[in-house]
Amino acid sequence: MPRPTEAANHSRESSRDPSRSVAILGAFSFFLSALEYTFPKPLPFMRLGIANLPLLLAVDILPLPSYFLLALVKFAGMSLVSGTLFSYIAVFSLAGSLASALAMRGVRFIFRSGVSHLGISVAGAMASAASQVLLARWLVFGAAAWAIAPLFLGASLVTGSLLGVFANRFAANSLWYSGRNPEGSACQTSVSLGDNTGSEAGSREVRHTSFNWYDSIPPGRLALAGLLVALALLFQPVLAYKALLVAGLALLLGLSGGKIKLFQTLMIIISIIAANLAIPVGRVLTRIGPFAVTETALLEGFGKALTFEGLIFVSRLALRPGLALPGSVGRAVSDAFAAWRRMTEFGPRFRPASFVEDADALLLRLEVEEHARTVEKDQPPGARTSASGEQLLRVPLGRSDLAMAAGVAAAIALLVAGRLAAR
Repeated sequence: MPRPTEAANHSRESSRDPSRSVAILGAFSFFLSALEYTFPKPLPFMRLGIANLPLLLAVDILPLPSYFLLALVKFAGMSLVSGTLFSYIAVFSLAGSLASALAMRGVRFIFRSGVSHLGISVAGAMASAASQVLLARWLVFGAAAWAIAPLFLGASLVTGSLLGVFANRFAANSLWYSGRNPEGSACQTSVSLGDNTGSEAGSREVRHTSFNWYDSIPPGRLALAGLLVALALLFQPVLAYKALLVAGLALLLGLSGGKIKLFQTLMIIISIIAANLAIPVGRVLTRIGPFAVTETALLEGFGKALTFEGLIFVSRLALRPGLALPGSVGRAVSDAFAAWRRMTEFGPRFRPASFVEDADALLLRLEVEEHARTVEKDQPPGARTSASGEQLLRVPLGRSDLAMAAGVAAAIALLVAGRLAAR
């Protein structure tokens, strides 16, 4: 168990190495996202936003390029963890993350020390909500998005304020943060690390399957197949064929060990259809009081709902731990995932009465682990090897790959048939 002073010293030393801060804060955002997943949500799309805490704290401790790299790491990592990288949810998440990052950094730049984390958090939350409402207008709900905008913006104001209050308290009391921020003044309080039992939320892996046929497919090939199926789903013009494809994806997800929350899925489908029916388009099929159910609006809503859920199924099937992303963002995501795995191994207990202290203890211990890993990376590599995406693609083809290729071919065949039928 590291001493607080030792970890704080490592924190001050690594303040000159932004890449380590990106890895630690990225891992922390993954951890908080998994923790948030366990909380009940009043609406399917609504999140408390606690995973934005690392981005909020990073306003004062990361240079601008590393700050936006952290925003991309947060988006890519959380999309991989939740299995939504190929879905509309990823588009919403990317827009919200970038809008929030721009707003928070802009507010700090304009007002300097004249604004606290509370004001920065509210600005980021409102920018994120506004960007997602605009996307919802064009991608999912149509003009009915303006009806849910007040509720969504109001909820964002509340959650942004609560997160800002917590961030102020964390910045004032965190030993880890004071080591990163020259202006920080954390009180010298003791921290306690939990045992090695791990926290339930932090160890939630999205993929949990024991089927050899699924495990034997390299992550790179699986992601490529998912991309092709996602395109086939997006451009499928025939509603019946789209429904057939989504049903097949749901069946494959169940066979691979994934769980489908039927109630939540039905609620999302119903909400999308209802939002489209709010704007009457086409022939009137029936009336429910003053409300007209029109044919075109009903079909468009059903098609959008199938696309929305189908893309989530594709993402959950195609994205698996071990997928190597290219470029500097890919390396940063890999480093954050490595830190997250270590975090879940020694995860401290999180208690409501001492959440700040527990979070600080987690970051302090991870700081020591990251320092040790950095020292190890500076040594001669020896026998250490890593599996790149190119190596994964060179794995010989097996029966599982042929079955996967047959599934992709079936999706493409449905697309061709749908395009011909729509002529």
